Amino acid sequence: SDLVQEIASASKEQASGVNQINTAMGQLSQLTQSNASSSEELSATAEELSAQVSQLQNLVGFFQISAEQNASRTTAPTSRTAIRTRCPLGWE
Repeated sequence: SDLVQEIASASKEQASGVNQINTAMGQLSQLTQSNASSSEELSATAEELSAQVSQLQNLVGFFQISAEQNASRTTAPTSRTAIRTRCPLGWE
């Protein structure tokens, strides 16, 4: 009878341990799903930011510094001809 009680007690402990493991696995699964979702959002944000950087580079690339201006970057342009623009529409 003592042996049967010990076996029953050990079985209860094992069942409790299995329940704790199942709970932990469920939490890990939720965390993994949350991380995957965050990763997808971060990836989409990085792609959007990259597209915005390309667009900004194209817009800033509209301005071209003349050789004279490039040689002395510390001074501000003194005339409108110091900065040349490249415009596909032809106006400068």
